[in-house]
Amino acid sequence: DFIGSITLLNSKENRVYRNGVGDGGFKDQNLDCEELLNLGIPLFPIGILGGEKNIINQNRLTGFKASCGIYLSQTKNNKISENTIDNFDQGIFLVGRDKAESFNNEFKANNIINNKVVVLFKELVQNNVFSENTFLNNEKQIEYNSSTKNEFENNAYDDYKGEGSYYIHTII
Repeated sequence: DFIGSITLLNSKENRVYRNGVGDGGFKDQNLDCEELLNLGIPLFPIGILGGEKNIINQNRLTGFKASCGIYLSQTKNNKISENTIDNFDQGIFLVGRDKAESFNNEFKANNIINNKVVVLFKELVQNNVFSENTFLNNEKQIEYNSSTKNEFENNAYDDYKGEGSYYIHTII
């Protein structure tokens, strides 16, 4: 593992594969990734800002509950699979900006563990698919700040009791 960030800026068709990345132990908790960026502190091990058709596969992201593991802003058609995302404020942070949405991203077979929030959806985020992921030992699974359509199918949640509907999000 190393401390730092892999950032794709307006990039297409890249593959980020088998890396170990950490957030460097930044300790100021309770800030979401947007707030950290506004402070000029880009603390996310993997970020895609304005890109499409990138593959993020088999990476291990380790944090100190003070940043986000994967940050996607204004992205589309990316495939994020088989990663371990461990110990962040937000394991996955999705946001759009200025009418540029984050959409049609696929999150498949990731292990998302020990996070404050597994996925935080901000504005202009829709039609992202989360399938076959494992959610373990997280404080909250999903938070939305607006009502958008995203799909969750065949995921494993450690707090699901196996009966009835499972509600995975909170509108904030």
